[in-house]
This record gives sequence, C-alpha cells and structure tokens, in this order.
Amino acid sequence: MYPRVVVLFTVLGLALSSDHLQYPDVPPKYDYNYAIIDDQTLNDYGHQETRDGGITTGKYYVALPDGRLQVVTYTSDEGGYSPIVSYDGEIHAHDYTPPHAHVPQAHVPHAHVPHAHVPPPPPAFVPYHGSHHGQPLPYYR
Repeated sequence: MYPRVVVLFTVLGLALSSDHLQYPDVPPKYDYNYAIIDDQTLNDYGHQETRDGGITTGKYYVALPDGRLQVVTYTSDEGGYSPIVSYDGEIHAHDYTPPHAHVPQAHVPHAHVPHAHVPPPPPAFVPYHGSHHGQPLPYYR
C-alpha cells in the first residue's frame, strides 16, 4: 500500500508543478551544414542552412550523373519559399557499354519417362515385453 501512495503523490506533484514550467518565447536562431563525398559510389551532396527569426537562407547541392553539380540556393520568410536553381560544370557523356545480349536457347522438351511408384517400407514394430521396473504400466480410459 505504501509504494502506491508514494507513486500517487509523485504523479500528482509532477502534474501540479508542470503548470509553472514555461519556456521563454525567443525567436529561432541556428546554423548547420553537412557534406557527403563518397568516391566509391560517386555520391557528392550537401546542405547549409541558417535561420535568424523568421528568415531562413541556405543552399543544397548534389552531383548529377552527367557530371554537373546542381545547386539550389533558397530563402524562406513570411513571403514563402524562393529557390534559385543553378548548374555548375559541363555535361560529360559517359561511355555506354551495352550489356551482353542474352540469346535464348531453343527449348527441347525431354521425353517423359514414368517412374514406378515404390511405396515406403512399413514402420518397424517392436512389441513391448515386460514392465517398467517390474511394475505394470498404468492403463487409462
């Protein structure tokens, strides 16, 4: 009984004290960025963003398969989201090697040879002789 009363008063105390917790109303302010470059998979992309109050600015980029870098520079404020898309670099044609063409082989059906059905051998029956430790086994109906 005692642990239940302690838990009840703890929960009640937390519920009453949460009314007094208020976070200050400050305008958001942050700055972050990241970049990924992986030579093995040819991934190259990143993002940078800064926010001060109601105005957010930033840019993100990604390396395209044709060799160019697509860059999106944006601003977001009370007027909405305003992106500017640009491309850096020249288009490079990749050497295309078509995959080896698969030539289907002619299907030659095999003659169906029926197999003789051989039933499995019957289970081995081993009769029980005697009792367990000299006692007869119980019989249940």
